[in-house]
Amino acid sequence: MYPSGWDFRLNAAVVPAGCTASGAKTLVFGRGRWRRNGLKCAKKAHFLGFSLNANKVVDKTEERSYNAASLPYVRLKAKGRTSGIGTRKGVFSRVAHTRIDGGSVPSPLLSVGKPTVMKFVKPKVFLIGETRVIESGLRGYLEHVGAPEWTTDASSDAERICEVYGRLCYRSFEPGLNLNVTRVREGSEKYLGHVLDVGHGSVIEHPVMNFIFADVSRVVTHELVRHRAGTAISQESLRFVRLDKLSAYVPTHIEESEEGMAVFVKTLEQLEEIQATLAAAYNIEGEKSFERKKKLTSAFRRVAPIGVATTIGWSCNPRTLRHVIEMRTDPGAEEEIRLLFGMVYDVVKERYPNLFGDYEVEMVDGLAWVRTPHRKV
Repeated sequence: MYPSGWDFRLNAAVVPAGCTASGAKTLVFGRGRWRRNGLKCAKKAHFLGFSLNANKVVDKTEERSYNAASLPYVRLKAKGRTSGIGTRKGVFSRVAHTRIDGGSVPSPLLSVGKPTVMKFVKPKVFLIGETRVIESGLRGYLEHVGAPEWTTDASSDAERICEVYGRLCYRSFEPGLNLNVTRVREGSEKYLGHVLDVGHGSVIEHPVMNFIFADVSRVVTHELVRHRAGTAISQESLRFVRLDKLSAYVPTHIEESEEGMAVFVKTLEQLEEIQATLAAAYNIEGEKSFERKKKLTSAFRRVAPIGVATTIGWSCNPRTLRHVIEMRTDPGAEEEIRLLFGMVYDVVKERYPNLFGDYEVEMVDGLAWVRTPHRKV
């Protein structure tokens, strides 16, 4: 029996008879259609006796759908003997058999190789922290200034803090505190909307939002660190964190080209193998000294691609975030960072509607272009 945990590679570059190009991103095993990365097969494709997670055996009559984001590799497990497909040692030496329309034929769609941990990923956004109000301190200040009854309908502490600092500037918590002020804007939305209208951006520098961006390439992080004002940055160190696998974002221009995709995959496979070869050559697993491990890890990373996925912690104030969203969702920006900050915008517009409610979104090349008439607030 073939060892469980081996990888059966879907060769999407091969278009079999009866298959046409499409935008499908779903892979269906069992009695159903076979779709992967722009391929759509009208014929029934029966992949008998394999499990997609090496834990559960898929019955030959079962149909299951899987997200194709982690392809081209799908982990399969040999079940044993099945009708039309043998699993004795040697049968799957290089080319597997698929059973299409009842016939068992050698197929270029499925081939076997040693285990790989390479996968394709997309950016992930986690908002993990934000500035909070200390109620006793705020109440103390409001009593001091003569507005102990002041409240706001702000939906978040970040918006509440911005409003407090804005009203502090003009002592406009209520009419009469400032002899020049006979009326005040009521409500967070109206007040902060006016702040954005007049460009009084300093008052929205006070809160901080804390993000973690995971599965982003060093292409993204190299561009992100250029935005220094109003930020704090902590990045996963590849001098300490050894690369035992390579994962990467696949740009659309690569994904849409069979030839480009083949080169992309092959290159990542080779670079991943180089990491393993170097680790074995220096016996880093058996190394006792962490100091030497660190030096070796730093040496090995020099042959890792700039597209390798990593993680970065990024904190910023709302004024900075508005600027970065505007700059990095622009159609002229790099694709992956456009995707990332379109996702960031989705998070903040929901949580802080009065700070980001003036934006409009236009889709360009399938990605959000987030724009506002109040640039450089």
